[in-house]
Amino acid sequence: MVPLLKIQNKNYVSRKGSTTVVFVLLLNVIFVLGVFILEYSYLKLAKTELRIAVDACSRAASAEYGVSKDLDAAIAAAQEMASRYRVGRSQFSIEPADVIVGTISQTESGTYEFLENGTPTNAFRIATGYTDDSVLGALDSLFASFHGVEKFQIQSLSTVAEIDLEVVLVLDRSGSMAFDLSGASWQYPNGQSWYVNYFIPPDTTGSRWAALDSALSLFADVLDQKSKKVPVAITSYSTNYSTWSEHFGKSFSSVEASVEQTFTTDYQELRDGVGAIGSTAIIGGTNISAGMELAAELLEASPNREFAYQVMIVMTDGQWNAGRHPVLAAQDIADQGVKIFTVAFSNDADIETMQGVADVGGGDLFYAITQEQLEEAFREIAQSLEIVFVE
Repeated sequence: MVPLLKIQNKNYVSRKGSTTVVFVLLLNVIFVLGVFILEYSYLKLAKTELRIAVDACSRAASAEYGVSKDLDAAIAAAQEMASRYRVGRSQFSIEPADVIVGTISQTESGTYEFLENGTPTNAFRIATGYTDDSVLGALDSLFASFHGVEKFQIQSLSTVAEIDLEVVLVLDRSGSMAFDLSGASWQYPNGQSWYVNYFIPPDTTGSRWAALDSALSLFADVLDQKSKKVPVAITSYSTNYSTWSEHFGKSFSSVEASVEQTFTTDYQELRDGVGAIGSTAIIGGTNISAGMELAAELLEASPNREFAYQVMIVMTDGQWNAGRHPVLAAQDIADQGVKIFTVAFSNDADIETMQGVADVGGGDLFYAITQEQLEEAFREIAQSLEIVFVE
């Protein structure tokens, strides 16, 4: 019997060995990529942690100074806040020299610039990081022994300023504000004719004025929750108008613009001022620019004008039909550095004109048909009136 011979396939052995080598190489490549991904993620996380910590410290300094007006206390507040944070694997801290005190001012383009040691003191800038020449030193690498890079250098800068705000509400008190919420002209909540309703105060629940009253009460609520109170004034507008009512046996009149409330941080006074307008008959046409120009006079005369960020909120439920074109008035007001928001309420509102006023004034148009939408518009505007600027 011829013995069986075990024959080995040399090509198979060669292919098996090659596969093993490729597999090992791939494992090495995956390992190297994994190391770099981990290192990159660690560095990115450290940068984020540093930015968050620096922002928190500058805010702490600004908040403390806003209350105490004490620079040493503000710096101490920033340092205490820093002690609450870690960056990478290190405890974060700042030195007094890292806290730069100054002021911010508005440029012609509407942006803000920081001036170190400028007055009045209203801004704090913190510029620090993990570098070779900093007290903290550079940030340790996770895998220095693998890729040879022992340290990373990261920096962050944050500027926070308390900006004084002043706001004027410019409210429509023309005759249409007594209409109901159906969107129809000359239709009143009680169903009676204009002959009676035009000369009595607007309905306290179903009129457009009642919806505005509710929205402005919510506006005041939001402002009341802010740590620093925002001064608010009110002007209202209609037209110069006088007429005799046979039904009531007397004459009624209105003026094109009036100051209903000077600047106040007592928001109950704000609510009372709005309520006072609605407690009497509201008549006349819609001279929007008259209310805006009177509001601009209040802002111009303010003793805080040099340092305050001034805002105008212009509300109407109808069509501009008297006085100067509102967009032209808005252009002059915007040239004084005032930002203008507009609120158009009801189907009758002149959306195109109010959009033009907002565009010129650098603000936004809010359009509302229902009371709920009007309330949300004023809530959103109030929430946007921040007193802290962050760089």
